[in-house]
Amino acid sequence: MYRIFTDAAVDLPDYFWDDTEVYVLPMDYEIDGETYTYVPHVQEDLKLDFYTKLREGALASTTQITPFQFEEVFRKHLESGEDILYLAFSKKLSSTYESSLMAKKVLEEEFPERKIVCLDSICCSGGLGQIVKDMEENRLAGMSLDDNVSYHEENWDSYAHY
Repeated sequence: MYRIFTDAAVDLPDYFWDDTEVYVLPMDYEIDGETYTYVPHVQEDLKLDFYTKLREGALASTTQITPFQFEEVFRKHLESGEDILYLAFSKKLSSTYESSLMAKKVLEEEFPERKIVCLDSICCSGGLGQIVKDMEENRLAGMSLDDNVSYHEENWDSYAHY
């Protein structure tokens, strides 16, 4: 049994989240000196407020998910017997993927019987969302973790988005 994880750089329609077990790791951002934590489809008001403030000239910055944050979230699922498939925000846009690999290294020593796979999606937003959607559908249809990873490796470059 495995669970798919992604991060707040994902963009999917609200109805997707109604019947899914995909776990979304929140991401922090700072705007006008105040820090916010954003989880898609849970805190949509923050998303709207973020873009409104940007239009009004506010300065914003984002942060990556730290290795410790990955360890905390992944550990709970590993302890319950789940393997992990993490689909990351592009490493060309964030260091979050590298943080996931650091956490993976620590957790593989702690849970040698569990499997942790971290994949760079090489995209974000809707492109990441489509990959997450397809891989979750594969998981729900009974595709194994290894087969789903192979599916991603064989098909990721067929996704087109702007």
